[in-house]
Amino acid sequence: MKLRLLLALLAFPLIASAQKDTGNRNTVHLGFQADFMRPAYPSYLNGRQVHKHEGNVVYTHKANGATINCDSAYHYFPGDTIEFFGNVAVKHESTVLYGEKIFYDGIYAKVRGRLVIMKDSERNATLKTQFVDYNIDQNTGTYAQGGTLARGRDTIESMNGIFEGQTGVFTFINNVAMKNDSIILVCDTMLYDTRNDITTFIKNTRTWNGSNIMLSDYGIYKPNENEMSFSSDVYILSETQEVWADSVWFNNQTKNADLFRNIQMTDTAQNTIAFGDKAQISDNYRTVFLTEKPAALYYTVPKEENRISDTTFLIADTISTLMENIKIVVDTVMQKDTAVQENIIPDSLDIMSAIDTTGALMENIKIVADTVMQKDTAVQTNIISDSLDIISAIDTTGALMENIRIVADTVMQKDTAVQTNIISDSTDILSVTDTIATDSMKQNIIHENIDKSNIQSNIRKSFGLGAVKNELQANQDSIKQILITRDTTVRSMFAYHNVKIYKSDFQAVCDSLIYHSLDSTTYMYHLPVLWNDSTQITSGVAIFYNKNGQIDYAEFTSPAMVIMREDSAHFSQMKGKSMKAFFNNGQLDKIHVLGNGQSIYYVRDKPEQPVSAVEVSECANIIIDMILMNGKSKINRVTYLMKPASNTYPLDKIPEDSNRLKGFALHDDIRPKSKTELFDRQIRLSQRHAVQMFEKPAFTITSRINKITEK
Repeated sequence: MKLRLLLALLAFPLIASAQKDTGNRNTVHLGFQADFMRPAYPSYLNGRQVHKHEGNVVYTHKANGATINCDSAYHYFPGDTIEFFGNVAVKHESTVLYGEKIFYDGIYAKVRGRLVIMKDSERNATLKTQFVDYNIDQNTGTYAQGGTLARGRDTIESMNGIFEGQTGVFTFINNVAMKNDSIILVCDTMLYDTRNDITTFIKNTRTWNGSNIMLSDYGIYKPNENEMSFSSDVYILSETQEVWADSVWFNNQTKNADLFRNIQMTDTAQNTIAFGDKAQISDNYRTVFLTEKPAALYYTVPKEENRISDTTFLIADTISTLMENIKIVVDTVMQKDTAVQENIIPDSLDIMSAIDTTGALMENIKIVADTVMQKDTAVQTNIISDSLDIISAIDTTGALMENIRIVADTVMQKDTAVQTNIISDSTDILSVTDTIATDSMKQNIIHENIDKSNIQSNIRKSFGLGAVKNELQANQDSIKQILITRDTTVRSMFAYHNVKIYKSDFQAVCDSLIYHSLDSTTYMYHLPVLWNDSTQITSGVAIFYNKNGQIDYAEFTSPAMVIMREDSAHFSQMKGKSMKAFFNNGQLDKIHVLGNGQSIYYVRDKPEQPVSAVEVSECANIIIDMILMNGKSKINRVTYLMKPASNTYPLDKIPEDSNRLKGFALHDDIRPKSKTELFDRQIRLSQRHAVQMFEKPAFTITSRINKITEK
């Protein structure tokens, strides 16, 4: 007992000394407390004295209050070197750093172990790595050889990283990869601001967003606002499009985007390339609005060998595109339908034998079973199938059968917007006419509003057949028209104000233009002017119908006028209420003038000879056949479909008022002369194949560290 008391008294001074600041004997930065302190063994190492602290060891940073907790520590004198062992934790404000051991050199607390974990409770962030150098004075930490951060929905890994406790910013360096429920991203360097929820990507950034891939050298991500912005050589790859721009802003929730400067949008599905210096994209590229020097190219891909593709160049003040998904009918089939709901007699009763000598009056009616849209019509059509119903009985004179038709349903058919009735034939017994019939039967002679079920019931009672019941008649065939549909994507393009078009064999100007891909139709509005070789066409509205990437035919509304340059001084002219022009391989082939036709036609004895006379005519309808000479379309023949009022004059005797139709005007001054006049941008080549080869990150660092965590 005395021995124990003596040992306690001897130990008391050491404990008391360990629980207070030791002043000059300890580090100038840290104060400590522990349950026990004693000289280490050996007590000197490399000429320095070593003390060991044990039991609830806590070192406190004098400047900022940061603490280091551990099971034991070795303190080297003189100097600030301390080694911490067992359940090591560095705590500073909301940050706690856990490890197996720490070596403190007076500046850095070097946390080591199989797994080092840093948790920031204020920012809900957890960093896992295998060693961290932590500057207690500046509240910053660095790691190397791989680390992974988990925060909310974000997982970020890199080979190297820096944490700034004061700002809450993580800097990830080398092989950086990030993923959440919206994006997967890799880059060289990432600044991850946990205080403001802003992520900045620097150099060689690749982003996967759904099926889209985005490349850039710089970007900013604001998850709370669902916003991403990228700059410096931005490239975006989608299923059918490639997009380039100097900078892009994107909202991940609305799928809207703004693009700025040097924009190129290549759509391989439509063989189009659009350009501009400002673009607004809505609903994941379904709507695109281009301004600031917009331009569009439409190119054809030749199917035949040795055929050169051609490109159409278009500019306007504003160009926009719209993409819509619709369902169209592509085919119809006729199909037997044996499941028809009818009032039938149980036990497979044969109607004629059940009625016996009385007989039955049966009428075939038509019941509409379905509806379709009849192609290229605007009328309602009935499609009919047969059905059987019992109404009444007649005498032994036999059965009278007639056919009537009743509409029962409708469906939709391709290329119309009208409702069509599909009808099925039905055999129906309509009336009782015999004197042999019972009174109850006669009371139910059919009228317009007669109750068939009562008639059926009375007939059955008269012949002892029991009650009529409704069931599915499986052996009744009917013919039904089935529609085969498919989903298709329709694209439309709109060009507004100062529209100019150049193609090698066709040029045009107009105020506005609309193109629809469903029927390859182009509409030009507000007095368009069009040129094909030496021919000029003006009209109120022009509508072009394309086929296989080329103009098939066109329609022109009043005032419609054609001017053809025959030579330097003579011009053939035609005008009328409306016109149709037909093309062959891009060349004008035939013109129909419809209504109030007028023409001034310069006649040639042979197509290759100079003009020799002029024919001035008026006729309701005129047909002009063209011929290709030396690569240019010339008039070959003029046909008047009604008796014309016509005069022919030699060239030297043309009346002064007969060489120009009213409204004659040449517009060569506004005709686009070449593609360079409209377009001066450099077309970027496709990167699709190379970008599709990029592999998404496998997050190998995160997997390796998580395996350590599991163990």
